[in-house]
Amino acid sequence: MTENLELKDHDRVDLFYISKYTEFDFIEIESYYKHLKWLLKALGTSYNRDFVANYLFAQLFV
Repeated sequence: MTENLELKDHDRVDLFYISKYTEFDFIEIESYYKHLKWLLKALGTSYNRDFVANYLFAQLFV
């Protein structure tokens, strides 16, 4: 992952709420989030912040 995947403030808010309602802590979710963003970019897929946050929440909440 050579690309800069630093989180923006709105990303941090999304991840905070995901960590609040799941058994995962912020650091774990941040790692999943960065990996998913990198994967979507590597596949040449444009991603939308809401999609990434909702996908992570759905995957981690179950």
